[in-house]
Amino acid sequence: MNVVKLLCLLLCVAVTISSVNAVSDKQEEEREIRHKRQFYHRYPPPLPPRMPPPRPFYPQGRYGRYGRYEVIRPMARYPGYMRPYF
Repeated sequence: MNVVKLLCLLLCVAVTISSVNAVSDKQEEEREIRHKRQFYHRYPPPLPPRMPPPRPFYPQGRYGRYGRYEVIRPMARYPGYMRPYF
């Protein structure tokens, strides 16, 4: 009988200790979550690195073989002409 009582007492003590530990773990997790939430707005998560979009491929360069030209407006009775504008 004494052995049974002793075992029951040990079991009760073990259950109590484990439940107390579980409660303290829960409280600790909640405290950690609260701490994280307190500082969350200060440190936004870093954005993943993005590759720049691919450049279009121009086989003769961007403006063909003659470079870039800008149209000059003609004066009266004179034709307009193109001047290279790189």
